[in-house]
Parts: sequence; structure tokens; C-alpha cells
Amino acid sequence: MDLLLSSHTHTDTEVSMKWTHTFTGIFLCSSASAVMLPLPEHGSGLQITGPKIVAVTHRLDVNDYYITCKVQAESLKAETTVYWLVNGSFVEEAYPDGRVKTFQKRVTSSSRPLKTTLHFTQVLPEDFSTTLTCIALNSAGFDTRRTTLKKKNGLLDHKKRIVV
Repeated sequence: MDLLLSSHTHTDTEVSMKWTHTFTGIFLCSSASAVMLPLPEHGSGLQITGPKIVAVTHRLDVNDYYITCKVQAESLKAETTVYWLVNGSFVEEAYPDGRVKTFQKRVTSSSRPLKTTLHFTQVLPEDFSTTLTCIALNSAGFDTRRTTLKKKNGLLDHKKRIVV
């Protein structure tokens, strides 16, 4: 995604009329789309900020393992996307067997963080050497946070699951 700061001025001198129009803004473009965001007037108090990952939490519930990414997106909350990558690949590609899935909790309050959770229904030994990356993205910016599964002890149960 490219970020350009753009300012355009046009002057027309037809029939002794002269006018000048200046537009300044941020131009975001990618291979799929382009968006022009106007810059706020100086002193207007409007501030557009990118999303910020505020926490990544781990939770074990019997044999299920959950990792939740919490994101604040003060401005552009409805346009903010939060997703996980597993060693640089999407979850569905990294775990085609479906033992790891993602889900998002819908948040209606503007003060509550967005939450996207990775749910491991089965944890295998190789999962502990996997890099998991939470990505929060909107047109004003992005934030990332990396984590790995936390191992409390290295015992395997009879089903070859890690007991964490």
C-alpha cells in the first residue's frame, strides 16, 4: 500500500476570471483500490489514527487453547480489519485440517477494543515453534504483534496433545 501526501492547485484564466482551488489530503492506494482522505483543518481537533494492538492474551480451557488479539481503533473502527497469520500464511492455509480457526467478537461500543481470537482445538508439538502474527489494518494505518504458544510444561498426554 502506498501513502502519498498530495496537494493540487488549479488556476483558470479564461475570460478574465481567475480562481484557485487547493486540495490537500492523504492518498492511499493499493492494487485493489484508492482512497483520498482529506487532511483536517489546522486546529479542527479531528485526528485520524491507525489501529493499535493493546494486548495479546493466551488462555487454556481444558484442551482448547485461545489467543486473543485486542485492538483499539478510535477512528475508522467499522473499517478496521483484524486477522492472524501463521508463519506468514493465512490460518486456513496453514491449518487446512480445521483444527485452528479464527473468530471475531462483534463490538458495538466505541470504547471497547475489537477482538479476534485464534482457537486451537488440538495443540501439537510443532505448534510451539510457529510464529503467530496479529495484524490490525485500516486506511489510516496498521499495527502488528507477534507471539508464540506458551508452554507451561512439556508433557504430552496419550493423544499426543501438549498439556500446557
